[in-house]
Amino acid sequence: MNSKWKSFLILSLFLWCLPSVHAADPAPKKSGDKAAAKDTGKTRIVPSKRQRKALKKAKTFAKLQGLSRKKGKKVPKKPKDPNRLEWGGLPAVNYSTDTGFGVGVIFNLAKFKPGYYPYRWKILGLVYLTLLPNASGDGIGIPYQDHYLKFDFPGLGGGGKLRLSGEGRYSQLNTARYHGIGNNSVSKDIDPNLKVGTDAYKRARQRYLYNHIFPQVQGRLRITLADKWLLFAGATLSYHQMDIYAGSKLEEDKKLADSNSTTDEAKFLRSNLLGLGQHLLLELDAGVVYDSRNDEDTPSGGMFHEISLRGSPGIMENLHFLGINGTFRFYVSLWKQYIVMAIRLIGDVQFGNVPVYRLPAYGGLFPNEGPGGGSTTRGVPWLRYGGKAKVLGNLEFRFKVFSFMNGKLNLGFIAFADAGRVWSDFGAPASFDADEVNGVAQGTGALKYGLGGGIRFQWGKTFIIRLDLAHSPDGFGFYLNVNHIF
Repeated sequence: MNSKWKSFLILSLFLWCLPSVHAADPAPKKSGDKAAAKDTGKTRIVPSKRQRKALKKAKTFAKLQGLSRKKGKKVPKKPKDPNRLEWGGLPAVNYSTDTGFGVGVIFNLAKFKPGYYPYRWKILGLVYLTLLPNASGDGIGIPYQDHYLKFDFPGLGGGGKLRLSGEGRYSQLNTARYHGIGNNSVSKDIDPNLKVGTDAYKRARQRYLYNHIFPQVQGRLRITLADKWLLFAGATLSYHQMDIYAGSKLEEDKKLADSNSTTDEAKFLRSNLLGLGQHLLLELDAGVVYDSRNDEDTPSGGMFHEISLRGSPGIMENLHFLGINGTFRFYVSLWKQYIVMAIRLIGDVQFGNVPVYRLPAYGGLFPNEGPGGGSTTRGVPWLRYGGKAKVLGNLEFRFKVFSFMNGKLNLGFIAFADAGRVWSDFGAPASFDADEVNGVAQGTGALKYGLGGGIRFQWGKTFIIRLDLAHSPDGFGFYLNVNHIF
């Protein structure tokens, strides 16, 4: 029974048990009135005026609390205004071995109007930064900042088949990675004899890093063609500034590319180590999507595929290139919604003068970087490998184990295997991509992979917290974030 209804009953019983006024029935007007004569001299309990008022207040209290005395159920709530304006904000907290402990604030403002789904328009904002020991090792630094303001207008055009979205964003990553180009780039551990806080220790920590500042504005249009099919097209204008650390691998390769050396390595770097100066980059993209998932957030069946093109006309530094991407996702229920197998396969290739910071990237409706990082190959450091061609794969087994609060809160587990490989360029020297050179194994092997497991907390239908732990030949990874990676 509802606790508020219990309180109402107790209050009512208490009121009825208070001392009452006992009044004698009036004598019968006529001695022949048998019924009246029978009750003559008897008394009955009559609530006082004060008790009647208190009882009336108790009933009013119950009604205000949404209670029904007859059924003990809540009275249906007043429906929300269909033309309402909603806003909200939450702290944003996450963790990654790549960028450290992240803190920030996320907020949104949405306008609802009949005839538009899921809303008339929405604005989403984020102010976010991460904390990690600095390069000197004697303090805390801010390796990553990401601040944005996004907008979304669904249901445009005739029949509501157009959707316009966009964003303005400022990002800075002073621990962007460059270990070299290709699948065989290597990484050396820091000399344990170096003293923390010294310049030598700082230079060793920054050996495979550089600072990258990249604000951007983006616009994208989606067109619904038919059931399960849609087209998308977009444009992004970004500014890039790269600060190269003294003694870093990037500085070393740049010096070789700028030299007069005629070695194959120098020639290759001269053609591929591009986009190091300050510049603007205009990128265009377009693609087609097929989506048959039975749910966007926690699918247990269906497919979600996309094929897309992207490229740049090269408005500065002759950075003109073309990229082709195919991403295929499958969701198979092994036992209702309790055990689901999820598979993602990605193939991506780029042609032309690709800037060095785009070598780890792949395109599509949801562009990202890989192999490496908590969203592609867990356990492999983010931005660890880069090349013009790459293949990636993910296999997950998702288990829904416990359910609480009538299914509103769910706890599950996940087991996964991630893998990927890159190729630096077509016809590149063997030292950049081959598994062996002159009988000597290169890097950590051809296939970059990570194995692990994690926990999933799901609140309601759309809010999912993921916690993953992974191991790979390149190291360990720990990730705390929101939503499935695909």
